[in-house]
Amino acid sequence: MGELRTRKYERWLRAADVDGDSAITRQGVVTMSERYVRARGIAPDSPQAR
Repeated sequence: MGELRTRKYERWLRAADVDGDSAITRQGVVTMSERYVRARGIAPDSPQAR
């Protein structure tokens, strides 16, 4: 795997580990997704957010 891809995965994994316990849970991915939507100003109930 290339260095750029490795850095991208590492960044995604750090973002998905929302509570810092080194585990990625379903809730962590949901929380990360909610943060992404909010940061981009997308309405949470919009088709784009779903």
